[in-house]
Parts: sequence; C-alpha cells; structure tokens
Amino acid sequence: MWCRTREACGVTGVLLHQGGNFFQYLEGPEEGVAQVYARVKKATSHHGLIELLNGPVEQRHFTAWTMGFAEAARSDLQRIAHASWATELGRISSAANAANPGLVLLLDFWHRGT
Repeated sequence: MWCRTREACGVTGVLLHQGGNFFQYLEGPEEGVAQVYARVKKATSHHGLIELLNGPVEQRHFTAWTMGFAEAARSDLQRIAHASWATELGRISSAANAANPGLVLLLDFWHRGT
C-alpha cells in the first residue's frame, strides 16, 4: 500500500543541513523507508545522492522525530558523511553500533545538539 507522508509510512529519522548539502538518515518499516526514499530520489531538487547504507535496523534511534532537523557545521557534516557506514552484518544493531563509525558520529552529534 502506498503512503503519502513519512508519518503515514511510519518513517522516522533526521535531516542535517549545511550550505546546500544534506544528510538524511531514515528508519522504519522496510516498505515505508523504500517509499520515502523513492520520493527523495525522484525529487528534481535533489542532486548527487549517495546511499551510505541500506538495510534493516534492530532498533530505532530517532523515534521521537518524524524527521528531526539540524543545521550542522561543515566539519560535523563531513565527518558523519565520510565515516564508514557499512557493517559486517549489513545492518545496524545494538551490537554493531560500536563498530559503525557513521552512526556513532550521527548519534553523538544529535545528542549534543538536542
């Protein structure tokens, strides 16, 4: 079934912005995330999309945010975006969090700012 909004799709996450560059982390039901990401990819205003990780998550990290938004310093955004996001299991789980530098940096940035 097609859902019209992130909320209707059950998708949460965060969106970081800096000088025309964006970093978006989506989490939720597989079908919901797929639909939201399909809309992101289709938008003509988006250019140069880079998918860092696509896979199931064991737990949500941004449940309180249908889409949290923050202005990030260029250095923070670059550190988060250029960190390793791939995990051996191809998923983000509690056990893999420590081994996932990208998620660790994103969560650290988010908790410092909120």
